[in-house]
Amino acid sequence: MNDAESKRTITLKLCLVGQWGVGKTSLRRKFMGGRFRRSYLPTVGADFSFKEIEIDKTPFRLLTWDLAGETKFKNVRSLYFQGVYGCLVVFDLTDKSSFTSLEEWIQDIENSTNTKGVPLWILGNKKDLVEEGNGPISEDDIKKYVDSLSHRYQNRFKIGYSKTSAITGDNVDSAFQGLVRNIMEWIPTRRRQRDAP
Repeated sequence: MNDAESKRTITLKLCLVGQWGVGKTSLRRKFMGGRFRRSYLPTVGADFSFKEIEIDKTPFRLLTWDLAGETKFKNVRSLYFQGVYGCLVVFDLTDKSSFTSLEEWIQDIENSTNTKGVPLWILGNKKDLVEEGNGPISEDDIKKYVDSLSHRYQNRFKIGYSKTSAITGDNVDSAFQGLVRNIMEWIPTRRRQRDAP
């Protein structure tokens, strides 16, 4: 048996969350290798897909749940957060309301996971539609919010941030990979906290 055959594939459940219309489904399709579509029907409840990747010579199977962003599905979201290892929390760089809704999504994650939160990667999507420094959401506001999350979760897990485009694919793969790396750093810490007297 060679090294590749002897490596165990690590399966991780991820959730992709954010307000309706921010591009979650497009990001997931891009990551899965699909083509961008100009029109989508809203996700009803949740949609699911998986992809096998290798990071730092370790094989992973990523089970990615794309949760509906509409308020009417709020009551069922907690079911999908059960057993999740990390979340990609998406906002639209052209829509300030999607940015201000991030906190509500993160509160849902905290309230629905028995670990009071999991590693997060914040995605400012649709970077192809915003000229650098000219969007409705200031870079300072984004940085302050990500820094505040990092401070909130210090000593527990890392928070990442990327500007992405589901059309061009900019930073999509690296965001998923960054989240996975942060999860793998967090898992031993979570075990120590769980086993502490």
